[in-house]
Amino acid sequence: MVFTSTDPANPFDPKTGERRGSYKQSGGSIIEHYIFLPEKQADRVKFLNDIVEKATGTYPGNLSIGGHLSYRNPSPNNDHSGTHGGSFTWQVFTELSIEELGELQNKNYYTEKSTGAIKDRTGQRVAYDHSTKKVETTTRR
Repeated sequence: MVFTSTDPANPFDPKTGERRGSYKQSGGSIIEHYIFLPEKQADRVKFLNDIVEKATGTYPGNLSIGGHLSYRNPSPNNDHSGTHGGSFTWQVFTELSIEELGELQNKNYYTEKSTGAIKDRTGQRVAYDHSTKKVETTTRR
């Protein structure tokens, strides 16, 4: 996958600071597998570990580097039309709840259910900065 800017002269949105563009396939074909995951974290981790153990040449370590797991929001008629995103690391994909994954995919941050803390995809605490009108890491304050 290669990120392609929609406007190379202005690659970032001036209001949100997010990159403008999309990821495009480069090279060979991609095979996507759609799997319904168990809601309970322990069951989900066991389920995913079983899949990875059976897949030749795959292990959680190579899924942790850069992340290759993505989340698709449910669609009403189950036709895979829900928004899709991610490139989550193995750790994030297995540790977050399904709701937290969906929120992270939609907003680039999530509210940790156990603590109420707002975090980004790396687990770093973030907060809304009223001066920039963006959600940013709390270490910059």
